[in-house]
Amino acid sequence: MGSYYQKACVRLRQCTSVEAKYLISKTLGYIIVAGAAILKLPQLVKVWSAGSADGINILSVCGDLTAASVSVAYNTVQRFPVSSWGESALISAQTLLLTISCLYLQAYYWTSTVTLPLYAVTMAVLCSRKIPFAVVTVLQGSTIPVVLLSRLNQAHTNYSNGNTGELSMTTAVLVLLGSMTRIFTSVQETGDTMLVILYSICTICNAVLFFQICWYLQSNPHSNSLLKYL
Repeated sequence: MGSYYQKACVRLRQCTSVEAKYLISKTLGYIIVAGAAILKLPQLVKVWSAGSADGINILSVCGDLTAASVSVAYNTVQRFPVSSWGESALISAQTLLLTISCLYLQAYYWTSTVTLPLYAVTMAVLCSRKIPFAVVTVLQGSTIPVVLLSRLNQAHTNYSNGNTGELSMTTAVLVLLGSMTRIFTSVQETGDTMLVILYSICTICNAVLFFQICWYLQSNPHSNSLLKYL
């Protein structure tokens, strides 16, 4: 055991700063991907438990779905390592489920029914590599204003309502931490300026929503303390 430890220390000292950063980036990337598997679950549980999507701006949710989905297509076409974007696929699936749930709970029954097949067809086309790369790049660039408008729309809804409704504190914290970490991993693993800008904007907007939830937490109408802090 001592010999193994000594060898490990020697190898660690031999690593250059670049290699160390790469290793850290890879590790953080896979941690984010693993964490993304449950990222939206607290939000889904809160919505399903309450039987309501009050306070959740459906346009904001659709904007999140669009941004995550286009990110999957862009990174797939670019053939970037899964550790630098894999969580987007998991987030897309969960956000799709959240979108359908919110549409149904807000009485958009027909729309909630056709959302899944339309989404499946759209993603199949975007990820097929049959669309010109320039088009995919433009779509990825468009996610920057989409994310910005999406978060600001939700922030405005929170301000107008004087509370954050069924927004999940747990999901907000995880999303904020994930976007902050993604700035570092994007720089290290992709060097893609567009992705760095996107995650930087996401971090700022996610921070705004997180602080809103903290501010309005005590005005949450639910008496169940577990759901209140979920």
